[in-house]
Amino acid sequence: WLKKQLLLKSAYQSEDLKSIIDKKVQNYRDDLLLFEFEKFIFSTNRNQEITSDEIKKYYSQNVEDFILPYNLVKALYVKVSLEAPDLNNFISNFRKYPNIDANQIRSYCYQFAEKSFLEDSTWIKFDDIILGSPFPASMDKKYFLNTRNFYQIRDNQYVYLYKILDKKLIGDFSPIDFEVDVINTIILNKRKQDLFDKLRDSIFINSTKGLDYEVY
Repeated sequence: WLKKQLLLKSAYQSEDLKSIIDKKVQNYRDDLLLFEFEKFIFSTNRNQEITSDEIKKYYSQNVEDFILPYNLVKALYVKVSLEAPDLNNFISNFRKYPNIDANQIRSYCYQFAEKSFLEDSTWIKFDDIILGSPFPASMDKKYFLNTRNFYQIRDNQYVYLYKILDKKLIGDFSPIDFEVDVINTIILNKRKQDLFDKLRDSIFINSTKGLDYEVY
């Protein structure tokens, strides 16, 4: 601590260094103040709700920006011990999905599955559901997804089950419901930028007239 204080005392004796630091501190303070000011202005603005129609419109107008670089699936995935009870019957039922009571699948998985993904209406990256499984690295994934809707593979301890319900392949347009969060962020950021542009213009114009700024 003492060495640090002595070093600081020496540094403070340099007027040029102090001037550089003061300028950096002022610039940081100004940037922080503007950031917090803009955040406050936007938080008090009522135009924050984004409708489903706006999302659909943005998607349709910019669909070329949503070409998939990876494979997406709607699928079920289960990793279950080879020693789990009534395993063959479960595999048979799993294969029949969705032409079977889904509660049977869920109940079995909750009791015996080591790992599972059962959100059949949710798009997920195919690479994510095969991560950590012995899915063959040499397998052509596009061919696999085009030719199979059920697959099982085993190692010494577990059986891994996949039920593919829908798919979007690399090069396809990404489904809109997979991109909702991204589109929300884009639209919200655009609104922020538009608001701040209008705010800056309003402050500049009104300041020349000796008036207060107007928030849109």
